[in-house]
Amino acid sequence: MASINSVVETGWLQDALSNDQVRVIDATWSLIGSTESLVEGYIHGAGHYGIHLSDRISNVKHPLPSLAEFQRLNSSFGISHSDHIVCYDRKGVYASPRLWWTFKMMGHKNVSVLNGGLPAWIEAGHKISKTPLLPKNTDDFIYEQPVPSPKAGIISKDEILALLPSRPQIVDARSTDRFHGLAPEPRPGLRSGHIPGSISFPYHRCVENGRYVELTRLAENVGRAGIDLSRPIITTCGSGVTACILALAFNRLGASEIKVYDGSWSEWGASNAPIEV
Repeated sequence: MASINSVVETGWLQDALSNDQVRVIDATWSLIGSTESLVEGYIHGAGHYGIHLSDRISNVKHPLPSLAEFQRLNSSFGISHSDHIVCYDRKGVYASPRLWWTFKMMGHKNVSVLNGGLPAWIEAGHKISKTPLLPKNTDDFIYEQPVPSPKAGIISKDEILALLPSRPQIVDARSTDRFHGLAPEPRPGLRSGHIPGSISFPYHRCVENGRYVELTRLAENVGRAGIDLSRPIITTCGSGVTACILALAFNRLGASEIKVYDGSWSEWGASNAPIEV
């Protein structure tokens, strides 16, 4: 999964936009009930995918899309499997790693996240558009599906349950209070707590002011949390979004085996699976 360009800076993207094989996608998505204000505008030529690139039939909150839906959406924006995709967010770094992970899991090799997202882009003095690129009829262009690996990097609730006796390394991106059941879950009907044996590592230990923290500091934070990058890692969160912030962070530090629990607490907390607080 490693990629030397998994996170790119605004200066790199500004220079790269002259290449018609560099495509930019707005991945902005907000948590249910959020009242935060977002930076307005779009990087020129960006389409908007957001959380809609997911399987809306599944009972998991934000699962991977079907291969057919992935192909349909990419086709509507004229994206080729050989294009370099740059995902960004109007919050900074939040939902963009989720879209990075989705492209990776579907077999797309060249995909990056813009560090700092649209706020950093504007702060650097680069121009924006008022509206996003609109999709076109999919008959005009067909996205040639790369060799997909939709099960690589994904783990299910049943698979985690089977692994629990062997004490797998599960890292939870939710807040410490939610992890310990001291704060309510934003989604009604969910129990509070965490998957037994998991490690609390709130995603803000990776991201500060909308940007990934410097790699040396990130490595220090990971080490202090007792996370072993040489062991397989399972990331989880509330609904499979901020777990991908951790997945990308660990990827940048060289972890070789990372799986995202797509159902995360929205599935685990609603089931009769064991919990700790």
